[in-house]
Amino acid sequence: MASKKNLTDAMIGDSLSLPLVFKDENGSRIDISGRTFWFTVKLNPQVPDDRADAQVILTAPADANSQNGEVAVGLSAAQTENLKATSYNYDVQMATPILGDEPEVRTIVYGRIRFLQQITRSR
Repeated sequence: MASKKNLTDAMIGDSLSLPLVFKDENGSRIDISGRTFWFTVKLNPQVPDDRADAQVILTAPADANSQNGEVAVGLSAAQTENLKATSYNYDVQMATPILGDEPEVRTIVYGRIRFLQQITRSR
């Protein structure tokens, strides 16, 4: 089941990272190598993903972090640069490959994030 988590405020034009750790029912970290993650930010959750205000799709590499159940999804400064100073809906979905079948897609976390107007415009 997805968990609801409202994120702390973020500044428009800043990079944003959301670290995630995955564990099994016993609390042991699981290997997430090869799983695909979507981090999507929308004012209106009803619009299709190709019209999302910001979105990142990331496949976890076969590295030590992924093998230890760790991944960080996030947005670059360029991706937040044109957002409005308001609250957005967000979610993170994970697709697990299943041999010979469609991947299993699950929403991991969802909630709201508020973007604030930046003061310094260094770029």
